[in-house]
Amino acid sequence: MFSAGVTASNISRVVADTSFSLLETRGDYTDFTRLAFTVTTDAGGEVSVKADRCGGNNSQAVVTPPDGGEQFRSIMPDAELEVRTMTWAYLVRVLLRCTAPLLYSLLLL
Repeated sequence: MFSAGVTASNISRVVADTSFSLLETRGDYTDFTRLAFTVTTDAGGEVSVKADRCGGNNSQAVVTPPDGGEQFRSIMPDAELEVRTMTWAYLVRVLLRCTAPLLYSLLLL
């Protein structure tokens, strides 16, 4: 049997995790810094979502079955991508630092 998972038509309940969620106003903007909620389907399936916009420079998904433990974890960027990204960022900074005076003097000509 095919299971469609969570769809708009089979959601029976959405419950906010108010102990984790944090709504902040900074200047003229109000938004969630952290947000967590659990969606329950008509069939009794549940999925929980937690998001922390200020929790670091990565994104991760963790699948945990109801009986506990951890079934799956994915972190982005992974270690290899993070090294490549940091290396490129470093090279761009060095390149800009070395060429900026030359570019500036060319603009003045």
